[in-house]
Amino acid sequence: MYYGTVMEFLDQAYREGKNRIAVADERGCVTYGQLWKETQNVAFAIGKWKISRKPIIVLSERDRRCITLFWGILYSGNFYVPLNYKDNQAVFENILNEIEPYAVFSLDENQKVMALCKSKNIQYCTFGKLVIQESDIPNMKISVSTDDPAYMVFTSGSTGIPKGVIKTHRSIVSFVNSFSEIFSFDADDVMGNQAEFDYDVAAKDIYLSVFFRAKLFIIPKKLFLMPAKLGTCLIQQKVSVLIWSVAAVRFMAQSGCIHKYGSQFKIKQVFFSGEVLQKAEIEEWISALPETKYVNLYAPTEVTGNCLYYEIDNKNLPEQLPLGKVFPGMEVLVLDEKNNRAEEGKQGELYVRGPFLSSGYYKNNEKTKEKYIQNPLNYDYIDIVFRTGDIVKIQNNQLYFVGRQDHQIKYMGHRVELYEIEHVFSEITGIEHCCCLLIEQGLVLFYVGKIDDVMAREKMKKCLANYKVPKKLVSCDQFPQSKRGKIDRKEIARIYMEKKNENENT
Repeated sequence: MYYGTVMEFLDQAYREGKNRIAVADERGCVTYGQLWKETQNVAFAIGKWKISRKPIIVLSERDRRCITLFWGILYSGNFYVPLNYKDNQAVFENILNEIEPYAVFSLDENQKVMALCKSKNIQYCTFGKLVIQESDIPNMKISVSTDDPAYMVFTSGSTGIPKGVIKTHRSIVSFVNSFSEIFSFDADDVMGNQAEFDYDVAAKDIYLSVFFRAKLFIIPKKLFLMPAKLGTCLIQQKVSVLIWSVAAVRFMAQSGCIHKYGSQFKIKQVFFSGEVLQKAEIEEWISALPETKYVNLYAPTEVTGNCLYYEIDNKNLPEQLPLGKVFPGMEVLVLDEKNNRAEEGKQGELYVRGPFLSSGYYKNNEKTKEKYIQNPLNYDYIDIVFRTGDIVKIQNNQLYFVGRQDHQIKYMGHRVELYEIEHVFSEITGIEHCCCLLIEQGLVLFYVGKIDDVMAREKMKKCLANYKVPKKLVSCDQFPQSKRGKIDRKEIARIYMEKKNENENT
């Protein structure tokens, strides 16, 4: 059990297994001893600036050297902000202006970013210049509080403006301690990193692998377009633990990769989160790897790690996965519109309280106060809860995801949950994915798969009120996805309207 900062994880791993491989990618690997030494050099270089609790941006790439930079920044008493410059340079510059970092680090020299930093009086350093600094470890006296920021990630920006979410040392250590009470890895495990480092899921890979003294292998991004090579990679690297997005788990299921290699895999545990995984997709995994443990995880970005988990019974798979149990030390509340506890069979908004909570949004106190509020059930002392905006239903003492509050619409005088329509449609044979949107005052349901339209409409009429039955069913080859692996609803609507306008003009 750890009670301090996350650096204790790496210090302990260094003392107990400095010759074990810590992180590997397609270019090579480092041991815990090498990783620790490199991080001290980075921290020493930053220490010359005599700063603390400042944001330092790391241009994030799928490269083990990024992890060295993350740890080095932590040891210096500052916090890291992983950003993917290549994906969207305009967003990067907006965030740069917003958070005003003290420095920007990159793996290799980037002339455009260097010029941008120079114009804004921001320090710019490359990996090579940082790690060659020889640290004087005994003279490094950095004071770090458990409530200090460790890293910052950005929300997906469903409102159009991404918000920087601050994760503290306390929230990370609390999550890792709690996770280790339920699930266990060992030093012989190999964790296969799929998530980009600017996505919060990747933090679980980074901190859990060090906590358990395991090896972290960074899977090349290109392999997630090549299922056969991805399967071969997982086998060759002896990957045993996956903490992946639902999109990646779905990709493996649909590609046939897991059946092709079957028993050659060493995968013992699969954790997934981010979206709802369909029953048929889980069945693909279970039929190929029946002895593997599968766990559905839930948390908004504002919660470090996860707050709910559901261990799947491979022999008794439910039609819809519940959100499951609360992690030790955490609590969730389901409240109705009057801020009373929702009853069995009813819906309500999910609130989260406990030590995994992030400390709010960076330089955005107004939004922080709006989402991190006093517990409506307790006004006797300060008791902060986070409003997730997720609507859940209590059924047989289980919580089930219903939809986002911002996906709840008013239609024909009725309140409509778009997820309810999607759930009914997803149970139709032949459906792979679906997405319902309100477009030009009409419900349009987009789907990937092959169905009989007449039978599909009959099914919906039996299960839904007439006003909830979509006016149009639109077949798609595939859905555009956001960077975080979720269905990009805005892009679906944009493509639909673009095609509609083209047809009307021809």
